[in-house]
Amino acid sequence: MIYLDYAATSYIKEECVYQEMDRLFRTMSVNAGRGTYPASRQAQKLIDETRAQIASQTGWYDPSDVYFTASATQACNIVLQGLSWEQGDIVYLSPYEHNAIARVMETLRLRYKLQIRLLPVDGDGYIDLEQTRQLFRTYAPKAVCAVMVSNVTGYILPVKQITQYAHAAGAVVISDMAQALGIVPVELTKDAPDFIIFAGHKGIGGPFGTGGFIVCGGKMPEPVLYGGNGVDSRNLQMPLTGSARYEAGSSNAPAIGALKKALEVLPDPRETLQREQHQIALLQKEFHGQRGICFYPAHRIQEQFTGILSFRLRRYTPEETADILSAEYDIAVRSGYHCAPYVHDIYGTGDTGMVRVSVGRYTTEEELIQLAEVLHKLC
Repeated sequence: MIYLDYAATSYIKEECVYQEMDRLFRTMSVNAGRGTYPASRQAQKLIDETRAQIASQTGWYDPSDVYFTASATQACNIVLQGLSWEQGDIVYLSPYEHNAIARVMETLRLRYKLQIRLLPVDGDGYIDLEQTRQLFRTYAPKAVCAVMVSNVTGYILPVKQITQYAHAAGAVVISDMAQALGIVPVELTKDAPDFIIFAGHKGIGGPFGTGGFIVCGGKMPEPVLYGGNGVDSRNLQMPLTGSARYEAGSSNAPAIGALKKALEVLPDPRETLQREQHQIALLQKEFHGQRGICFYPAHRIQEQFTGILSFRLRRYTPEETADILSAEYDIAVRSGYHCAPYVHDIYGTGDTGMVRVSVGRYTTEEELIQLAEVLHKLC
């Protein structure tokens, strides 16, 4: 199989990650930190070391601000539902938000009668920063959600500038970096968003069941998951501080430990990003002047995108295209709406969605040449 769906997950992992997952599943499937016996203490130590690795990868100075969840989606729910909302609050979302953000905010909109507005874009779908700044000044937001990388087009949003404008307006900023970490260099500074969402199974190359969030702004959401964690167990309320406040239930020590191994062997994101951009540029160049295929966006500044390329063929629907690639050529791509509803209003693809090609650590130029040859036949 030619696997070109890395934006969904890094299906192919480093061999040492597989080995570490197996080893830890056999030797450290215990309740971390719940007992005084060595395996329990070692499991907790492994989890805390992985916090430090996540902090190091993002440039954040305090590992205790890193909280693990079972997925980025769960992290989005904890952060967004844990914030304090009032009727009429204005919330801006980028039109590139994944449903891990968009559906939670729609639920909160109905619950609290929030005003949801989308960040403005230009004709090619790039965030219009000047108009964004003016909107924040005119209609001050309570919160702003700005994904770092679109899982549909690979667009790298100007999160730093959006955060600066939002903070100047007094807003809380939430950035979903599930599609970014491990691929796009991230350096969290004093201008960082208040909350960072991450996933372990995508660009980092770790296993499913690993995700979380980083609290960068000092604003602590109320817990939305309650239960045991081995801390102050006679107290019926969740702890006020520490990882135990948000990590109710048994921690997935083997998966988190395998995530640590993936972080240890993670290539320099700057090199990864350059390689992915180069591969996508080569693929797109194969279709210069070809009228049978339409790319989104049509005018792509490669330096502002990761290794994701979405398109539609004029002769086939996205679903038909993906089915043909899979059934006849054993090429795995993704078709449809990619759990991101707003972006299709920008590009007019709300009827059938798009086909998405996404490269990863093990993608070769030869594989992309094979894909191009097949697509030329289908155009």
